[in-house]
This record gives sequence, structure tokens and C-alpha cells, in this order.
Amino acid sequence: MRHSGEIIDVPLKPEIDHFSAHGVVFVDGTIWDADVVVLATGYEQRKVLLEAGNELLVDRSVRNGSTTAQQLSTNLKYIFPLYRHIFSLGASYPSNALAFLGLPTRIANCPSDIAQSLLVAHAIFNASILPSREEMLQELGENEAHIRSLGYDPYTIGHEMVGAAPIDYQDGLIDFLRSKASARLVEGAEAN
Repeated sequence: MRHSGEIIDVPLKPEIDHFSAHGVVFVDGTIWDADVVVLATGYEQRKVLLEAGNELLVDRSVRNGSTTAQQLSTNLKYIFPLYRHIFSLGASYPSNALAFLGLPTRIANCPSDIAQSLLVAHAIFNASILPSREEMLQELGENEAHIRSLGYDPYTIGHEMVGAAPIDYQDGLIDFLRSKASARLVEGAEAN
């Protein structure tokens, strides 16, 4: 950032907790004296129909818990627990009963949405292509741990694709479907 020709170092700060007469107070308790604040808030992960039906719990304070959450939840940045950013792993219904398309960001949305749509269509038709809920939760936990190892917090960056080429996400979904189709062909050949 430049101010009157000089470069100003602007440090990254956590979320704003509140404003005071003395400046901005962040959730970590630090206070920053500021004359001007520009709020670039982005988008909140709100799904009003699910909230109204109590299927999506809104809790802005959640910073961890995807693999232990029993109910679909959001801290307004991240909807969890979701398998591969798509399938709800809420305990009150089957894993293929509620799917979200288009949540990933920093990715080419059209190819990603098509890959997600194909996986959802196959999972609706044949739920057995999905791993068990426990396996999906384990994979989710591993993915969140990987994101943290890269220096990011999944509960802050939400469904942003980090750590790999965005094409890896959509190719991974298609490869998953291919592996399931290949396994069915092998099973069919062995049965004959």
C-alpha cells in the first residue's frame, strides 16, 4: 500500500470483535488505532431455508469441529461438516440427501460445478458409491489438517481451494467416479 509516495506495511489481523472510542478491537484482544476502516466483508455462507428449518445451525464463534459436528453448521464462512465441499455429513439424514453445489472459491467454477453435479447425480442414484460417514469425516479431518499445515484456517478461508492446483479438485471428483465405475466393472466380470 502506498501513502503519499511511501510504502506502508499493513499487517494482517484476525477478525474484528468490535469498535471502541480508541480504535478497532480484534478477536485476539489487540487494539489498533485507526482513523479509517474499510470493511471488505466478502460473502456470508447463509442458507436461509435451511436455517429456518433448523437444518443449518448458525454459530459465528465456531473455529473447529467439522469431524465431531452432529448437525450441519456454519460460522458464516464455512459450512460443515461437508464431504468434499458437497455432501452434508449431518447425522440426521443420509449423506446423499443434501448436497451443495458451487461452494468452492478460487477455482474455475464451471468445470468444478460440472464435476460436483456428476458426483451428486451418481450419489443420488446409488448412495453406495459414497464411503461410510466415518470415512468421509476422517477424510474431512485430514483435509482440514492439511489446510492448517499450509498456514490457513479452514474456518476462516471457508471453501477456498488452497494448497493444490484448482484443477486437482475437479479432477479428483471425476477420478473418484471413474474408480467407482471401474470397481463395478470388475465386480460384474467376476460375477460372470
